Amino acid sequence: MSTGGRRLVDVLDAAYAEDPWLSWTLPDRGAARSLFSLYLRTVAFAHSRVLVAGDPVDGVAILVPPGVAARPSAEVGAEVIALHGRRIGPALDADAVLERHRHPQPCWVLHTLAVHPDAQGRGLGTALLDAVVAHVDAEGEGRGPLTLETANPHAVGWYQRRGFDVDHRIDLGRGWGFGVDAPTTWLLSRRPAPSSPTDRPHAVR
Repeated sequence: MSTGGRRLVDVLDAAYAEDPWLSWTLPDRGAARSLFSLYLRTVAFAHSRVLVAGDPVDGVAILVPPGVAARPSAEVGAEVIALHGRRIGPALDADAVLERHRHPQPCWVLHTLAVHPDAQGRGLGTALLDAVVAHVDAEGEGRGPLTLETANPHAVGWYQRRGFDVDHRIDLGRGWGFGVDAPTTWLLSRRPAPSSPTDRPHAVR
């Protein structure tokens, strides 16, 4: 991986160090770092829009366009299973629960928005989200809403203040058989702003 790619892994690793979902589904921080690297190499750079902020890079957003469903090779799939270890079964089962509540139509997915802890509070996250929203709005209403999922309760209000609505709050620790330590996960969405005749789509890279 390039120096720039390694920096993105550093940002993701630091930003998600205490993420409830990753802490529950992965055995240790080393596995999380390896998973970030694998995702960037095999999915994000090939099938998504990757936005960065800061110099050096301290923030990253990964936006997945509607209809994109990258299917990993058998080799990549085996690596994902190995990184999760014995947590792969609960992780897949919990994701299946979330899948029942996701938008049925094609939509934009904000897969990742992360800012290095040392750079938080400088507006990088807002700048990245503004760029993502501007791109989705420029594409028009016909391509579906912008959606995201988070298990970080502190992030929910931040997104709500920026135009997102909570569609579902799913407490995986109650009634699903995963145990009380399973994380609560919020599914949020934002409808694109109505387009005007003067709107012009622009690339986000």
